[in-house]
Amino acid sequence: MRVAHETLALSVLKLLPMKNIRWLSTAWVAVTLGALAAWAGEGGPVTRRGTSVLHYMSRNSLQSTDPGSNVVGQLRLQFNEQGHSQKQSLRLVAGGLDAATAYSLIAVLGEDTNAVLVSNVESDAAGRLRLNYLTKAQGHVGRNPLPVLLDPLTNVRSIGLENASTQTLAYAWIADAEQFQYIVKRNLTADDTNGTAAGSISLIANQRHVNFRLLAGGLGPTNDYHLALNSNIVSNVEADENGRLQIKEWPAAAPAVLELRSLSLLDGSNNVVLHTPLPK
Repeated sequence: MRVAHETLALSVLKLLPMKNIRWLSTAWVAVTLGALAAWAGEGGPVTRRGTSVLHYMSRNSLQSTDPGSNVVGQLRLQFNEQGHSQKQSLRLVAGGLDAATAYSLIAVLGEDTNAVLVSNVESDAAGRLRLNYLTKAQGHVGRNPLPVLLDPLTNVRSIGLENASTQTLAYAWIADAEQFQYIVKRNLTADDTNGTAAGSISLIANQRHVNFRLLAGGLGPTNDYHLALNSNIVSNVEADENGRLQIKEWPAAAPAVLELRSLSLLDGSNNVVLHTPLPK
């Protein structure tokens, strides 16, 4: 079948006038024949040609730690990255605080279970607090750039407010967001740089549903593989006779989307073949 398509491509070239053929480079011919070969049964590409994409936005209501507290508020995080373009923003609005009083902005980051001090803030005369941080890539920052500890925002697991007595008054866990948008489209990293394995993922999710696709190729034909999320195996799949596989269903055993920290494709011996950190 591949020979037939290559012959077809060459026949088409012969029909063109010589003046139109001269501008057709060897690279163009190679790409054309390669596309025809893939179309003939080798399958389409398993990796992305464009830049990787990460869009991450969450909205949380502040949760008071004291049933009698009047503290209320909203937290919004946004991280957009595509190619060299990046934008990170955090907006925190809180009310019910003491007027003109100093507070501490705290955060739980990464795999740490303890909150750290991010910055000192102060409520206004009405007991309200408004924080707006903005940072863009390539040195472009807003009037109030994102604190260093919060960069990147994808590493933030919780944001809270603490009083002078180091008592947490209100907090928000990002994984409990009432609303979120989460888009990741990128190539996976091969564990063996000298191997043939390659792949990509597309993950589009919000609070209502998850659309997921993983493509991989260059694998062992008809071998068994496992999808692992946060180092836990959540599904099994078999490569076809061409060493390719596709996963289109979001596993029932998967953790909450906003709690994802890593994705890996493992071989039958549980060795990492392809991987990527999540969300960053």
